Order: sequence, then C-alpha cells, then structure tokens
Amino acid sequence: MNYRPKGMWVWDPWCVADGAGTVHLFHLQQHERPEDGDWNLCPMGHAVSNDLLHWKELPPVLPPSEAVRDDDDRQAWTGCAVPHNGRLNLFYTMRGSASDGRIQAIGLARSEDGVHFERYSGNPVLRPDPRWYCTAAAPTPGVVDCRDMMVIPAPDRPGWYGYFATRRPGADQGEAAAIGLAWSPDLIRWEQQPPVFAGTRHACVEVPDVFELNGRWYLICLTGMVYGCLNDFTEPEWNFGTVYAVADSPRGPFVELADNSLIGTARMGGPLSLRHLEFEGGLYCMYTDRENIGRVDHADAHLGTLTTPKLLRTTGDRLELAYCDRVEQLVKREIPVDPERLRQLAGEDYSQIWPMRPLPVEFREDGAIGLERRNAFRILPLGVAGVRSYIFEVDVTLQDAASGGVAVRMAEDPRADCDLIRLDRERGKLQFLGFRKADYSERCTIPFEAGCEYRLRVVARHEHIELYIDDRLCLCVTRYRCPEGGLGLFTERGRTVFRNLRIRELDIPGPASGM
Repeated sequence: MNYRPKGMWVWDPWCVADGAGTVHLFHLQQHERPEDGDWNLCPMGHAVSNDLLHWKELPPVLPPSEAVRDDDDRQAWTGCAVPHNGRLNLFYTMRGSASDGRIQAIGLARSEDGVHFERYSGNPVLRPDPRWYCTAAAPTPGVVDCRDMMVIPAPDRPGWYGYFATRRPGADQGEAAAIGLAWSPDLIRWEQQPPVFAGTRHACVEVPDVFELNGRWYLICLTGMVYGCLNDFTEPEWNFGTVYAVADSPRGPFVELADNSLIGTARMGGPLSLRHLEFEGGLYCMYTDRENIGRVDHADAHLGTLTTPKLLRTTGDRLELAYCDRVEQLVKREIPVDPERLRQLAGEDYSQIWPMRPLPVEFREDGAIGLERRNAFRILPLGVAGVRSYIFEVDVTLQDAASGGVAVRMAEDPRADCDLIRLDRERGKLQFLGFRKADYSERCTIPFEAGCEYRLRVVARHEHIELYIDDRLCLCVTRYRCPEGGLGLFTERGRTVFRNLRIRELDIPGPASGM
C-alpha cells in the first residue's frame, strides 16, 4: 500500500511466508534526503504483514559496521530468506570497503526469532567458481560479480538450489552476463554448477528469481539499457525492466522465448526488481514502484515504494503479471456515475482548439455508452473528480475507431490538459499519453482488433498508475500532475462502445508515506 519506512526509499524487496500466516519483507533502502547519510551505510529494511497490503515496520537488520570484516562492511545487497529448522536464513550480497564494493560474495545471516540476525562466522558461503564464473581478472579486471542469490527447495533431490547474478570469464563483457547455479545439502556448503542462463543479448542480468508454474520453470531477471545493451527486450517500446526465460527443469537451461518481456518501461521510472512469493495458495509478485527525485514530473527516476501484490500467471508458455483482487480490500466506496449528468456533459463543448458540435453519445438501456466522432477526437467527462486513488474499469470495444479509451487526471477545464490511456488500434499499442503537451508517453505492443471487447482496468495509488488489459498488467507509470483530476471516456476517428463502467475509491494514506 505504497509502503516505505519513514524517511527512506525502498528498492530490491523480497518476501517470505513463515508458515504461520506472517509474511516477512526484506528490502534495500536509501535515505529520502541524501544529506541524512551515506546510502552505503544503510542497513537492510524489515517489515511484516498478514495480508500483503498493510506492513508493520520492524528494526532494520545487518547494519554496516567497522567492526565487521572489511569485505562485509558496506550496505548488504540483495538476497533472499529461507525458513529451515526453526531458523530464518537470510542470504545477502557481501560488499566491503576493501574493494569499494567491487568484489562481491554471498553471505549468510541467521535468526532464531525472525527479528534479530547474526552473520554466519564462516562467511562467505559462496564465491564464484572460476571453472564457470568470473574472477578478479576476467571479464572485468578488479570486479567480481556475485550477488542477489535466490534459494529454493530442490524438487528433484534433497537440499536447495541457489541462483546468483554473475558473469562468465571467457566471454566478451557485453555478452558475459549469466545466472549461476549452486546446490546445497544444508544451506551452508554450496556445490557450484554451470550457469542455468547465459543469454547473448544482455550486458547484465541481476536479481534472479526462479519458480515453477503450470509444469514449466521460469527465470526472471532485471536488465536494461543502463547496463550497456540496446536490445534487451523483444518489446520494442521498452528499455528497462524484467525479462524471463523458460526451462523444463530448475537446473535449466533457461531459454528466452520470442517474447521475453514481462514488464518494463521506455524510461527508468518503471517497476524495479520482481520477486515471487507463495502465500495462502497463490503465487504473488512484489516489486518497487519507482519515484522521481523531488517527487515531480520530468525529474530523474529514483528508488521508491513497495507495490501492492500482483499475481503470476501463464498463457501457454508466456509469463504474465496479472491483477490481484487483494487490492479491493482497500476499497473505500463505490462512486456512482449519473446518466443525467453525462447527458448534460455530452452537450457541452470540450473541443481542444476551436468549437465543435456536441459529442454524439448513445446511452443504451443496458448501461452501455457509445461515443462517435468521425474525423476528430473527443472526450466525455464522467463528472468524477477529487479522487486520488481508485480502481477505474470499463469494457472497451473499438468498433471502427482508430483509438479509444479513458482520460484520467483531467484539469477542471477538460480543454486544458489530461492524461490519456489509449487503446490504439491503428498502431497496435496501449499508450499512456500526457495529452496536449505530449510531455509523457509509455507504450507497449497489443494488437487491438476492431469489434473485440477488452477489459481495461486502471489502478491508481496516488502517483502510481497501473494499466491492465484483460487482467494482464501491461504498463506501470509514475505521474504527479493533477492527482485529483477528473475521469472521462474518449473516442478518436470512429465509434467506441463502453460497457460495465465501474469506479471505486481506494483508502490509501498520503502519497508514498511510511506506515
């Protein structure tokens, strides 16, 4: 529910259920204000929840300290948590002042009560095996990539499999990225094996996660342009985000499909670091929603807040993030749309440049609304404003329209400005567009067909906006403008029909607040 500790930003979260109905959240964190301290000295954040929506902050764990050895005295980076024999085993990435954090290894900390953790005296438990993985000499002199270990119970033998982000020593730096594999009988001794994933299109893949779903094994990784490659994603509109690969076994090899893109964005303001969670019979996903520095539009992307849960699902072999109805536990009220008010609004002139005739609107007895504009674009305001967080859903049929969809964050005068969520049939794209000034645009490829009905769902949590088509999470955006602006429907160059319109306000406290 936009959770973050007070005064801190969240990144790289992961969760584990303890078997008693409690979920532990661990995450990296940085000070909201840089002047509050060196982020390299921030401890790891820790919180608990019993519903994946409301989180109770606990004391942080693994604080960096000069008393700790000099290869483990910087901020501990990403890992995972594994319950076993009454202990919570917390794997983490060791970083130290001796190498300025460039020589990494996997460390272990353990807790008897799930709150207080002690580093294992035999750390590190894993360093890269030079038979398959990088050394301080190659492929990057002075750097050893060995981080973000994810551990799962081995389904085909006793013990556990561990997956970690690393590189191959004999490959070119731009093609060296790999996800390493290790097996352990006891979570302490690790026997390394060849990599389970070594794609040739990625300069870096990290924060791996592995899970089984509907008989196939999936590997997901964070990557993007910032790491040094321009062709990470088969989705041509994305430059940053998460890719996935598929295998028949947890031991791989994992292979990317013709569509390797799970979620992403054109700019760096998108979801960060996805990790799965098995909880109450469901397979969920939690990640970081990015914020902008200063919490204003057009600023550089930064770290952020914990998202609400999403579901993981498959369509054939395709892996998707899907709508999770747990968010509906936050519904505060249903917002009615008055048909008489709509008729009045349809008769007003909301043209953008020069006056136009009233918008032809058909109000059907079954509640459907038909909008038609043959040679232009028009919006029908819904008479709803002043709501910052909501679920806005409607079935959309582009009968012959070039595009249609919904308007959000509309200024008081709809001619002034708004954001459009556009089902673009001509270009085969779902687009979030800052209208008028065209100051913001995120897109993904969806081949919308004339006459087909699509369920569009918009989930807004203050500045964080999620777009779903037929329950599939397609885009995530961060937008600060006009947060209490109005909502509307629109059509462009043709006829669009809207059915089953529903708007519900969510009860979410202040934007990106700690709780």
